[in-house]
Amino acid sequence: MFNIFSKSIFLFKKPIMTMVFGENSENDSFSILKILKNFFKIAKISNNRFSIKKILGNKILVSNTKEIDDLKKLNFFLKKSSLPILIINNLEVLFLNVSSPQKEIADAAKNLAPFGYLIANLDDAIVRQAVKNLDVNKITFGFNSEANFQITNYKASSLGTTFKLNFGGNILPIWLKNAFDKKNVYSIVVALCIGYALNLNLVKLTQALRNYEEA
Repeated sequence: MFNIFSKSIFLFKKPIMTMVFGENSENDSFSILKILKNFFKIAKISNNRFSIKKILGNKILVSNTKEIDDLKKLNFFLKKSSLPILIINNLEVLFLNVSSPQKEIADAAKNLAPFGYLIANLDDAIVRQAVKNLDVNKITFGFNSEANFQITNYKASSLGTTFKLNFGGNILPIWLKNAFDKKNVYSIVVALCIGYALNLNLVKLTQALRNYEEA
């Protein structure tokens, strides 16, 4: 998994740490890697294995999980990264039998430094309730009208997928050459929210979507 040496190297390099949690986490991490790779050196951490090569060779590290215990195991890396980003997406299925999902999410969010970001899907009832009163930097997304990045005008057909992303008084039209369901649209928007947190030009970022294909 990780040892004292890898932790020491992480402290020295301090990459950006992006942790994706939720039922759709694998697809979300795929989109993040595919869309942001044109702007940063970025790598996926699989099975919580923080290799020295990946830590030293990349500006952004991406990890994903469906297990709340993995979030707890990765506390150190979120806290010590130069920019911790926690994405929470699609939890209703995962947390059906969990007595206090709001507490679990709140505990995970506490690992974010004051300058970190919590990116959350407001269309998921559990996520919406859990993040409502959290005092952290939040970027919310979804079809919900209260989302910071609201998805509207979504259409998918044999001609492709179109939708609009409404944020901060701006409207960003997006066209994808293939038909994508809402799950994949969420994953794309997650990557765009991270780009926003990293001060990237979102118009340029959407150019990476021209040849986008799902995982």
